[in-house]
Amino acid sequence: MDPLDPNEFASLVTAITAAFGDRTRRDIYLLVHSHSSDPHSSDPMGDGAATDGPPAEAGAGLTTAEVAEHFKVHPNVARHHLEKLCAGGYLITTTTRSDGSAGRPAKRYATPAGSVTFNVPVRQDDLLARLLSATLDELEPERATTLAERVGFAYGTERARAIGADAQRSSRSALQVIADALSSHGFGARAEVEDNALRLVTDHCPFGDLRVTHPVLCALDRGMVMGMMEILHAPTAVDLTTSDELGESHCVSMFRTA
Repeated sequence: MDPLDPNEFASLVTAITAAFGDRTRRDIYLLVHSHSSDPHSSDPMGDGAATDGPPAEAGAGLTTAEVAEHFKVHPNVARHHLEKLCAGGYLITTTTRSDGSAGRPAKRYATPAGSVTFNVPVRQDDLLARLLSATLDELEPERATTLAERVGFAYGTERARAIGADAQRSSRSALQVIADALSSHGFGARAEVEDNALRLVTDHCPFGDLRVTHPVLCALDRGMVMGMMEILHAPTAVDLTTSDELGESHCVSMFRTA
């Protein structure tokens, strides 16, 4: 049996717990999945009973209103759970306008095409980790930092668009979405407000010991946060203080908003 890497295990637990730690959220995911990848199913909740769930176009996913109606909850509650699943990459969004209506297009949530997987996106494959480490050793620190931040920024903007940036969020709301997204990728992040300043605290890093030997990887984290913030809210400068500098077990990102 292959040895179990403690950091990979912690990352996976963090990611799964952040996305599916709530029973209602798990049920919502199953319902949306049943209307996305298996539109002919008569048992979306998987409990052996037929459902009288909301009508929806086969395979098109569901709207917030449809999910709220099915579970008899307030639309804001349904939206909260749907957005958390989107932040983790477990759902995608589309907008549709039905019956030639001139009103605002409806936002629909669906599961991505393909099989359902729950692997942590940032995995520390030994060979790839060695290649990355050797590559970073060959680069000047300034060049490596610039490259890492650029890659992180591009990935962050991609993730934010996948979550859905149909309307600009407040800085606090955007930061909460970012915290959810990072947590669902194994970072273990939470949003905080301290003395009217926004900050993102990361209690766990999926890069593990590689970040210790190559702190330039923190620039990847910073770039990802900046990229998501720009799409979800506005261009925002981020000051990242690493745990090594703090002498503690977490990292803190401070935000300077306009």
